[in-house]
Amino acid sequence: MQALASTPSRRHLFLGQTLMLGLLMCCATTTVISLKPSPALCAVSRVGIGLSYSVVYSTLLVKLVFLISLNSGVYLPATYQVHMSLWQLLFVILLMLVFFLKQVTSKLLLLRFNSFVAF
Repeated sequence: MQALASTPSRRHLFLGQTLMLGLLMCCATTTVISLKPSPALCAVSRVGIGLSYSVVYSTLLVKLVFLISLNSGVYLPATYQVHMSLWQLLFVILLMLVFFLKQVTSKLLLLRFNSFVAF
């Protein structure tokens, strides 16, 4: 039995759920920011803000590419959309890792320089 043309398609449910997850992460990091400050909460808020916004923007970018390709007559399968989202998130996570490593090494160098000057 074939599905009717009016039957809703569930092929694009993943991107909508990912977008909702990103927005939920944004709200969660906002509540973390409103709590009493501590080093752990500061780290969680820094990572959470970057990760949540990267989830939202990568999902919107994949949706945009999907709609542009659909307008030109090419259909992108769901696996391709998932791969695009995951590669974008991996790229953003690597950028965040480089940023944090740069901050840690600069603090270590500053600490080493201050101990060297003290003698």
